[in-house]
Amino acid sequence: MLLMFGALLLLYGFLRSRSATRPAPKMTSLDVQSCGALTIGAAALVSDAPWTAKLPILLSSAILVAMSTCAHARVRHTIQDPD
Repeated sequence: MLLMFGALLLLYGFLRSRSATRPAPKMTSLDVQSCGALTIGAAALVSDAPWTAKLPILLSSAILVAMSTCAHARVRHTIQDPD
């Protein structure tokens, strides 16, 4: 259930970030993406699966959070320096 919720958050954030043209909604959708990736990572941690099955999910979740953080910084830079 937690994994499905995280996947839906991630998908919703992705779709909103693609359709948002203004900086504030884009930053909010990137935050939603990060929450979805963290939720997926949390779902992997609490599962009963062995660590060999959890590791790829945790790694991809960490990569998604890092990518969303970089995009968030890029949007913030665009707001501060529109040139």
